[in-house]
Amino acid sequence: MYLIFHAKKVSSPDTCAIPDPISSIQSATATVTAAGSALIDKMSPIGTHTDADAAMGSKDDLARGLKRVTAPALIIGVQSDLLFPVTQQREIAQILRKNGNKIVRYYELDALYGHDTFLIDVDTVGTVCKPKTKRKNNLRFQ
Repeated sequence: MYLIFHAKKVSSPDTCAIPDPISSIQSATATVTAAGSALIDKMSPIGTHTDADAAMGSKDDLARGLKRVTAPALIIGVQSDLLFPVTQQREIAQILRKNGNKIVRYYELDALYGHDTFLIDVDTVGTVCKPKTKRKNNLRFQ
C-alpha cells in the first residue's frame, strides 16, 4: 500500500508544516476501504450469503431442481469453505438420496484452503475420485 502525505503550503519560509502521519494513514485507509467497497458493490451481483440463499430460492426449489438428477453423484464439501459451506453440500446429498438417486457419495475434506481447496490441494481432492482401494484415510465418507 502506498501512503501519500499531503504537506500544507506555508505562508512564510520560517514555518514548516509537518503532516500528521496518523491522520494521513486514517485518510488513506478510508480511501482504500471506500474503493474496495465500491468495487465489491460493482462486481458482485450478490453481496452476502443471506442474499445468495435468497437468490437460490427455497429448499423446495432445490429439491425440484435436483429431482431429475439420477446419475451417480459425488459431492465434496470442504470444512473451511465459506462460499459453499458443508451444510449446503450435505443438504444436496440428502436431497439427492431422498429423491431416489441410488448412488450418492458425499465426502467432507478437512483442508485449509477453503473454497480454493479444489484448485490448490489437488492430491486430496483427486484422492476422492480414485478407486476406494487407493484412497487416503483422512477422508470422511457419509
